[in-house]
Amino acid sequence: MRNIRFNVSGEIFYIPLDILRKHPTTTLGNAQSLIKFYDPARDEYFLDRHRPTFWLIYDYYMTGVLERSEEVPLRVIVDELKFYSLEADVINDFLMSECILAKEPMSNIQTRTKFKRILSELICLQKHDESDSFSRSWEKYRQRFIRYFNILIVVCATIGFIVDSGFSSEYEEKSESADRNLKRLEFLFGIWFSIQLFGEFVITQKFGTFDKLIFLINIISLQASIQYLVINTWFESSENKVFLRVINFLRGWRVLLLERFCRNLRHLLISIYETKFMIGQVIIIILFTSVIIGTFVYSFGT
Repeated sequence: MRNIRFNVSGEIFYIPLDILRKHPTTTLGNAQSLIKFYDPARDEYFLDRHRPTFWLIYDYYMTGVLERSEEVPLRVIVDELKFYSLEADVINDFLMSECILAKEPMSNIQTRTKFKRILSELICLQKHDESDSFSRSWEKYRQRFIRYFNILIVVCATIGFIVDSGFSSEYEEKSESADRNLKRLEFLFGIWFSIQLFGEFVITQKFGTFDKLIFLINIISLQASIQYLVINTWFESSENKVFLRVINFLRGWRVLLLERFCRNLRHLLISIYETKFMIGQVIIIILFTSVIIGTFVYSFGT
């Protein structure tokens, strides 16, 4: 596979030619628009553009996800997107995800109930951390507070899951007060994740964007929390140890909600999803090899 060398203001990037050909309407994917940046002496394409923004463009070509970094001002990104001529639907989805471009006319948005407008704003502030120096300071602080509060909730929910799993081991007994407090915390976390899930539907109607990964993780975490509370409240835990372990495993998925705030974690999840068939083949090979080795050892031992 041939790699195309790009020199973006002194920083070198390599993008496979096959990937560029998948985006023929973009500046980098169109050979006619790209030829004017070619440097025959170095056999590379020189772009005198903003380097941090090109990392976002590079990630888009490699992963298919366009997501703004907190260090890059929004105005700079918009100018760079115009230069690189990304697909119109990609730019629209990006602007919608940044709560800049609305799917509906403003008159329709203003007619919504006050509760829906506030809920939509909260979800937008969770996704968007404005780093533009021209933005108002109080709005930046409000955005950061909601953002960090959401991170704190996810971290506390994960810690509660770890503590509860430790108490549920065969060597420790959980006191009634600890069990009661853990149930209360789990109930509060379930309410918060329910609000998030409902907010995703509201913001989808308003801005036309929907984070499928966050929706899936919220669904798994919410249903696991509900089943956990139901079983621990109305049934004996000792009779459902296996089922509780499965539910606890699903509850642990809520730590993946942090991918909204960690770009590297999101790229890792996307890479795992894109290579799911290869990973499945590796798992099958490992299981098959384990069975063969186990059979051989058993036969040799007997």
